[in-house]
Order: sequence, then C-alpha cells, then structure tokens
Amino acid sequence: DNNAEVFQGADGAGVSGNLAYVEQQGSGHDALINQTGFDNSALIDESGNDLSDSNNDADIIQSGDRNLADVDQDGTNLTTYVTQTGSDNEAKVMDQEGSNNTTDILQSGDFNVALVDDQNGSNGSVDIDQTGSQNNAFAAQGGDANEATIKQSGSGALASSFQTGDNNESTINQSGFLVDAVVTQSGDNNESLVEQSSESSVTVFSGASVEQSGDGNYSRVSQGLLGGHSANVVQSGDANHSEIDQTGFANSSGDFSDSTDVGVRQAGSSGESYIEQSGAGQTAYVNQVEDSVDAVSNIDQGTNGWIVTGYGTQQIADVIQDGERNTSNITQRGAVQAAYVDQSGSDNTSTILQGDTSFGYNLGSNNFADVLQSGEGGSSLIDQTAATNSTALLVQSGTGNDSSITQDGDTNYADVTQTGNGALSAINQMGDNNSATVTQN
Repeated sequence: DNNAEVFQGADGAGVSGNLAYVEQQGSGHDALINQTGFDNSALIDESGNDLSDSNNDADIIQSGDRNLADVDQDGTNLTTYVTQTGSDNEAKVMDQEGSNNTTDILQSGDFNVALVDDQNGSNGSVDIDQTGSQNNAFAAQGGDANEATIKQSGSGALASSFQTGDNNESTINQSGFLVDAVVTQSGDNNESLVEQSSESSVTVFSGASVEQSGDGNYSRVSQGLLGGHSANVVQSGDANHSEIDQTGFANSSGDFSDSTDVGVRQAGSSGESYIEQSGAGQTAYVNQVEDSVDAVSNIDQGTNGWIVTGYGTQQIADVIQDGERNTSNITQRGAVQAAYVDQSGSDNTSTILQGDTSFGYNLGSNNFADVLQSGEGGSSLIDQTAATNSTALLVQSGTGNDSSITQDGDTNYADVTQTGNGALSAINQMGDNNSATVTQN
C-alpha cells in the first residue's frame, strides 16, 4: 500500500507552469495532487497488477487558471475525485474496470470540460458538477445499476450520458442559455430526469433527447423559462412512462411532418405519455405504435395565463396510437389551435377540448379537431368551448362506436362518419351559421 502526495504552488512561492505526474502499479494505492497557481496540469495513472482487487484512490485539487487534470485507472473498486476552481479547466477520467467505481468531478469557473470515458462493471457512479459558462460534460457507463448525475449552471452547456445495463439512472440538471442534453439508456428499469430550467435563469433554445430501451423505463423532461425548446423521447419496452413540461414560446415536442423530430415515440405495452406546454406557438407529437397496449396519451397546451399572451395561441397536437385499449386526451386553451388523433385497434377513447375561457382571455377561435378511429368500442368526445370558426371531423370504423361533438360560437362545422354496428352520435351546436353532417352505416 503506497501513498503519494504532491503539493505545488504553496503560499509565497513562485507559481506558474506547474506539472505533476503520479504513476502507481498494484493495489491499495492513494494519490493526491494539490496545485495552486497558473497553467497547472496533473496526471495520475493507476493500474493494478491484479485487476480483480485494486482498491486505488485518486484525488486532484487545482485552484487557479487553465488547469488540466487527467486520471487513468484500471482495475476494480476505484475512486476518483477531481476539484477545479478557476477558468479554462478540463478534467478527464478514463477507463475504470470492475464494480463499485466512483468518479466525482467538481469544476467552478469558465470554459470547463469534463469527460468520463468508460466504467465497466456494476454499481459505478459518476457525478459531475460544473458552474460557469460554456460547460460541457460527457459520461459513459457499462454494467448494472449504474448512476450518472450531471449538473451544470451557466450558458452554452452540453451534457451527454450513455448507460448500458440494468437498473440505470441518469439525471441531468442544466440552467442557463443554449443548453442541450442527450441521454441514452439500454437495459431494464432505467430512469432519466432532465431539467433545463430555473426560475432565476434564462433558458432558451435548449434541446433534450432521451432514448430508452428495455422494461419499466421512466423519462421526465422539464424545460423553461423563455422558450424555443425541443424535446424528443423514444422508449422501447414495457411500462414506459414519459413526461414533458415546457414553458414559454415556440416549444416543440416533436413534429409530425418531420420523421427525425420524433417527439414522444413509445413501442410496447402500458406506455404513458404526458405533455404539458404553457405559452404560444407549441407543437406536440405522440406516436404509440406496434404492440402498444393500454397506452395513454395526455396533451395539455396553453396553460400559462400570462396577461401579455393570454392562454396560448397557435398550438398543434398530433397523436397516433396503434394497438388495443388506447386512450388519448387533448386539451388546448386559447386560439388558432389544431388537434389530430389517429387510433387503430380496439377499445379506443379520444377526448379533445379546445378554447378555454378564463378571466376573459382567448375565448377560442379558429379551432380545428380531427379524430380517426378504426377498430372496436372506440369513443370520441370533442368539446369546443366558446369556439369561433371551429371545425370538428370524426371518422369511426368498427362496432360499438360513440361520438359526441359540442360546439359553442358561430360559423362552426361538424362532420361525423360512423361505419359499423351500434354507433351513436350526438351533436350540440350553439351560435350562428352552424352546420352538422352525420353519416351512419
């Protein structure tokens, strides 16, 4: 068991251009490098002769400007701590092989970069905390029960976390300007939480992309404060759950006209998708396909209640469900809204509400709703509240279909086509120049 301690840049000493390098081979080693000053760089290389039992620790502390820390560990039961304070800092942690690995990187300053390469094994943990501007962090893990946490505050930050294995958890919390996040998980019981907002910070044009493969996945994306955000979530497996919360202007949760902008795409059974968008100029796209069973989609748009923007305008919601016993709920508050629902399968249910009236703002105008159901036991309800120039269209094919359309306002139009057995349709229109057409076969 060897211990190495290096101190550079003590008080009263000339501090510039310091360099420290520690190389240890074997097991049970501890290495500490503490540098204070300018243009510091530190490197710790630890490798165990017996990689099955290394138990090596590496700790680098740097305070000053333009610091660089590089740690390379091979073996098992390894621990790495890197703390940098200053500007132009960069930290690297390379391969860690085995189980119960821990990596901790804390940087405070400007132009920080943190990179954690591979952790091979199980029960490893990566924690990166950066405060400043133009930060970016990268982490990669392989094994079971891995956990990666990245927290960045500043502007222009980028975070990426890749996990492969079972019971993985990844948390990315970013606050600032022009923030981006990418999370990829493969395995079972994965959980991903991405938060790119804060009440005290200005966050615009942030993007979040989460891809999960396996069973029991959970994803939550929260974006604010001004707008221009985009969120894409892809889940493959059983019991998938996705939550997207966006606040501001011109936010996007996918685009049905762009195949690369997936929004929320779930494949499997018991998938749940919840999208809440507050503001104006929002788009939400949910695609629940393939063997989708008991899938639920809820979209709520225009709920901010700002005086200057009312309750949201120019919102688009599109839901495609292919499977059995699927449910879709769309609520749009404000004016100039469009909703599309396409369901294929059996026991489908669709509910669309457009044009809320609260405090006299946005009584609802130019609303559009389109529902297409194909299967058995489908039920659709379209309620356009205080609607002006609204249009509702419904097409149902199958048996046991039920459709109810309620419109309030003027120049409304409703068209219902039902094909099958036991179909029931009810249209209630209040206002001027209303037109209703129902065709049943």
